[in-house]
Parts: sequence; structure tokens; C-alpha cells
Amino acid sequence: MERRTVAAAVGVGLALNRPGGADWRQAFDALALALPELSAVQVTGWDPVASRYAVVAEQGYPSGVSADLTGMPGTVWGRLLRNSDLPLLMDDEGLGFRGSPHYRDWLAPAGYDDGLGACLRDEAGRPAGFIQMSAGRPAAFGEAARAFVAEVAAFLVPHVDPCLSPQVDAAYGPDWTGNRVTPDGRVLPLRARPEGPTAQDAGLRSLAVRFAALREPRLEFLWPVGRRWLQAVLLAAGRSSYAGAVLLTRAYPNESGLTMREVDVLTAIAAGHANPVIADRLTIGRRTVETYVERLLGKLDCRSRSELAAVAARNGLVRPRPGSGDLGDRASFTRTASRRGTPRWPDARTCP
Repeated sequence: MERRTVAAAVGVGLALNRPGGADWRQAFDALALALPELSAVQVTGWDPVASRYAVVAEQGYPSGVSADLTGMPGTVWGRLLRNSDLPLLMDDEGLGFRGSPHYRDWLAPAGYDDGLGACLRDEAGRPAGFIQMSAGRPAAFGEAARAFVAEVAAFLVPHVDPCLSPQVDAAYGPDWTGNRVTPDGRVLPLRARPEGPTAQDAGLRSLAVRFAALREPRLEFLWPVGRRWLQAVLLAAGRSSYAGAVLLTRAYPNESGLTMREVDVLTAIAAGHANPVIADRLTIGRRTVETYVERLLGKLDCRSRSELAAVAARNGLVRPRPGSGDLGDRASFTRTASRRGTPRWPDARTCP
């Protein structure tokens, strides 16, 4: 690739992998550096909640053209894109796109006279989304544009596939299992990561759905499985049609030897409850609660009750409950737990 094209590819990669999340406007500006005739661009991804392709980001298209292009994956031209190993140009031999209603009724009246489209595939070759580009004059795109889009398509996949997140994969190693939970409680596998216990655990599914409704970015906690603990993290997975939560789990070594009842007491302390409330909710004596608190101070090497609460929230040593009003009401400690740096899951957004 020539120097300008290399710079454009690097620019796309940097824009999409910013620490604060993808900057699609900057990514599209980088695309235009390599494709100076580019007038409009749309990136779509499969939405498992709505069971259709949805706009992840776009720039330049009027709303009617945008809606038509979003539905194109279900047409004969969408199937041609899915079956092609390379991006397709509008005037490729045998494509016949200029005779389609997409061009006749939408693109041509809007002033677009050339186009290029590509299917975005994950590492296994499965379609994750599409990119559509248009220009205002004929033959604006050629073989160089086709080759460039083929090269940068892989950069886009992690940002349109709702079961992928480069930031999360960088923050959580292969010892973490994971699933995505949709707002209606469906459990989806994450790419290249073993599935966790979410599908078999109704309590975890319910907790994930209720957590997503809180609009908080993160919740760390412990979850009992038989006689052992799992360390778990819930991450918000967007506020659009890609909404829901991502749940990551791994075995918790429990080096401090915390018991089930001690975790319940620690959860109540982190939620701000006083000893009389804890005693009443756990149906134990107040003196017994004081004994648990003394044990926890020793096990966690803390000097005060407030330090216990901070350590519990900061390190996820709490056991949330799916329902509200319990000692483990998840709304009580999500704000404290989410102050730490949180990897962002890609969120569908439209670039104006």
C-alpha cells in the first residue's frame, strides 16, 4: 500500500481502539484519507436482541437511504456480499446493481453514483456485519479501494459484533469464562471465550437483567456454586438495541477463608446497614453479628467497619441478590464498585 493508504489504515485502527471507546467520526475521516471520493458510509452489525442488522455508525446518508441500506443484507445483493471473499464494487460484472430498487429509488435520487460494499467477518468466517460506501461520481472507487477496504475490514469486526470486545479481552484473561445476557434473559456465547454457568443458573441470569436496568457500568461480586465461590463481573453492554449485560466468571481462591455467612454480613456492611438491621434480616443475634464483624476485620486485615465496607466494594467481596430490598440489593453498592476503571463494551451509536 502507498504511504497515504498505510496512514489511513493506521488511523482507522487507532480511532476504533481508543481507551474511551471507538471514535467513529475519526475512523470515517481516516477512511476518507484513503478514499478521497467517499461521500457517505454506513456500518451495520447483527443485533441479537432484535434479530436483524442494525446501524452501528454512519455518516452522510439521508435517513431514507440509511434505512434502505440497513435492510440490504436480507436481499439478493446482501447475499452476494456474504458469499464474496472480497468487497464488491457497484459496477462489478454480473452484479446488476444499477438495475436494483436500492440504486434506482434511493441512491441515484440522493446523488450517489458509485458504491462499494463488504461483508465483515469474524475469525471463523461468520458474517458479523456490513460496510456500505457511496461516492457522488461514477468510477470513484476502483481496485485500490477494494483492496484497502478488504484490509481494514478486520479492524471493524470487534466493534460491530455484540459478542466481541477488544477492551474486555485485554482486561480479562483466558481464565475468565463469559456470556452475554440480553434484556429478555437470553444467554449468548462470547467469541473465543469459554461459556460460564449463566445459562444453567436462573439467579445469575436474573441478576444480569436487573443489573443492566440500573445503567451502571460495572459490578464485581462473589457467587456461590455448591461449596465454592465464583468471582464474577457484570459489565453494561450498551444502552441501545445492543443492550444487556456481559457476565464474566472464574474460580475464586478464597484465600481469606470467607464463609457463606461472613460474605452475607460483609455484603450488608458494604450496603451500609447497621448491626441491628443485619441481625434482623439474617435472623441472628446482634452479638453474633458483632462476632462476625470482628472475624472479618481479622481475615481482611482491616481496622474499622468503614474500611471493611471499602475493601468489600472495591474487591467485589459481596453477594448481590436478584431481588430488590434484600441485604444484597445490587443498587446499594454498584456506584462504589464502579468507580474503578471499567473496560467499555462496544455500544451502538450513530455518527452524525
